[in-house]
Amino acid sequence: QYIVGPYTNKRDYLDWFFDRLTRDLPVPLPAPGDQTTTVSDVRDVASMVASVVGKEDAVAEAEKATTHRPDVGPVFNCASDKAVSLKEIVYACGAACGKSREDCDKLIKYYDPAAAKDAPSGGKFPFRATNFNVGVEKAKAVFGWQSEFNDFDVVALGYYEGYKALGLDKENPKMDTAFDEYVLNL
Repeated sequence: QYIVGPYTNKRDYLDWFFDRLTRDLPVPLPAPGDQTTTVSDVRDVASMVASVVGKEDAVAEAEKATTHRPDVGPVFNCASDKAVSLKEIVYACGAACGKSREDCDKLIKYYDPAAAKDAPSGGKFPFRATNFNVGVEKAKAVFGWQSEFNDFDVVALGYYEGYKALGLDKENPKMDTAFDEYVLNL
């Protein structure tokens, strides 16, 4: 899973998409683009962590039911509970910066992830090229927790507002396209 949103310490995930979309640059995606991932808003992560408070007995019960190692407590996935495809991420980020799906489709360029194994790491595609999801059913059952930020279009729009406020739509000194150039010339 990938965590995005205000006050996260890592901007690379969605910045990678916005850096390309706001500049009308190709958006290289590992083929076929329908691989899904969990992109979680940091506010969901914070609310899930906070939902533990006062539920120590429920945690203890979950620990008894699921811990196979006495030195490790129970594990709870902390994520939004809706997976999005890589292509849907492009569409949502594109819509946030005023692009239609058709505009986005013109910018998406698929590449074979197996052929990109020797690509330079600079500007590398920020997500795994396979499905990468986590389930939050245990957190829902034990803590009564619910994700509030499941609409990725809304998450992307809010993120884009922060991206613009930082002036990254005009200039991003961290933007690197070495990976793009490599995979677009395969």
